[in-house]
Amino acid sequence: MEEKDKNRFKFLSQTFFLGWGFSCFFLLTTLINTLNIHFSTIASGAIREFKVNIVFFNPVLDKIIGFTFPIFLVILLLKKRSLSTEKSLQTFFTYLMLPMVFVEASSLFGWILDGFIHRFTVLHPKIGWYPSFIEVQFFNVFYPILAPLTLLALFSFILKLGFSFLSEKVSQENFFFSNLTSKFLLFISVLAGFFVCFYPLLPAVNPKQIVFGADIPPYRDVIEKLFSLGYLDMLKTPNAFFRERIVYHTFQYLIILLTPASITQTLQFTSTILAVLLVLAVYFFVRVGAKSDFTAGCSAFFTAFSFNVLAGLISAIYSNWFALVEVYIFLGLYLLAVEKRKNFFGFISICLRLNTLYSLMDLEFYHGCFRLIFSSKHM
Repeated sequence: MEEKDKNRFKFLSQTFFLGWGFSCFFLLTTLINTLNIHFSTIASGAIREFKVNIVFFNPVLDKIIGFTFPIFLVILLLKKRSLSTEKSLQTFFTYLMLPMVFVEASSLFGWILDGFIHRFTVLHPKIGWYPSFIEVQFFNVFYPILAPLTLLALFSFILKLGFSFLSEKVSQENFFFSNLTSKFLLFISVLAGFFVCFYPLLPAVNPKQIVFGADIPPYRDVIEKLFSLGYLDMLKTPNAFFRERIVYHTFQYLIILLTPASITQTLQFTSTILAVLLVLAVYFFVRVGAKSDFTAGCSAFFTAFSFNVLAGLISAIYSNWFALVEVYIFLGLYLLAVEKRKNFFGFISICLRLNTLYSLMDLEFYHGCFRLIFSSKHM
C-alpha cells in the first residue's frame, strides 16, 4: 500500500509540475505579446516587418492556460512541504522548456522535410513554416536591445574571469564535461555542417539546380585549364587566380579527379567537405587550447552554423574557407609544439602556412615562430 501511495504521489507531483511549467510558459508568451515588439526578418525574398504575436493553439486558449499559473502557485504554497524537494526546481524548468523543445523539433522537422518533399511546408503550414515562425518570434524578443546584448557577448570573457572560481567547484565527472558528450557534440556538428551545405543542393529546394556562388566561374575556369594544359604546364602560366591559391586548387583538382560528377557539381559539393573540415579543425584547435572536450564540442557545433560557413557557401569563397581550416590546424599544432616541446609539430604547423607567404612581414613572423619552437626545448 505504501508503494502504491508513493507511486501515486510521484505521478501527481509530476503532473503538477508539468501543468505548472506549461502555465508559466504560456503566461510568459502572453506577457511577451503585450510588449508590442517589432522586428525585421527576411520573408518571401524581402525584408519585412513583423510584430511578435506568439500563438500556439489560439489567442484565447493560450491566455487561459497562462492564467492558470496562480492556481498552481497557490497549490505549491499549500503543499510546500511535500512538493518542495531538491529536484522540484529542476523538474519545473524542464517542463517549462518542453514547449520550446517541441517548437525547435517541429521547425527542424519542417525544414528537413521541405528539402526532400517539394512544397511540404506550403501544403502543411501547421507543421511546416508555422513552428519556424514561432521560433523566429522567440529569438527576436530581445530585438530592441540587440545592440547592448551584442556588446555584452563581446565582453563576456570578463564575466568568465570574474566567475572563474566556480569552475574549480565543478566535478569533472559532470555529464556536461564528459568525454562521451563532447564526442556526441562533434558527431552532431559534423552532420550539421554537412547538411547545412548540402541542403541548397537538394532537388526539392533547388529543382533547377541553379549554380550559386560568386567564385564558382573562376574556379571552374582554372580547373578546366588544369585538365586541358596539365598540372605542370599550368604552373608556368601567369594565371594570378591560380598562383595565389595554388594549394587550394591542388586540393580541388584532386577532389575532381576522384569524383565522377561534373566539374560544376563537384565545385558546389566541395562546400560540404570544407564545412566538415572546418568543424574538425575548430574542434582540434579548441580542444588543444582550452583543454576542455565540452568547450571544443560546443565550438564545433556553433561553427557548423557560423557566418564562415554561410558566407563560404553563398559566395563560394572556397580558398578563404580552406585557409581558415589551415589556420586552426596551424594554431593547434603550434600550441602542441610549445606545450610538448616537440619540433615535429612545429615543423608541420609552419609547413601548413607556407602557402600563404606574401610579404616580408609573414617571413619575419614564421622566423619568430621557428625560433620560439626550436628554442622551447631549452626553456
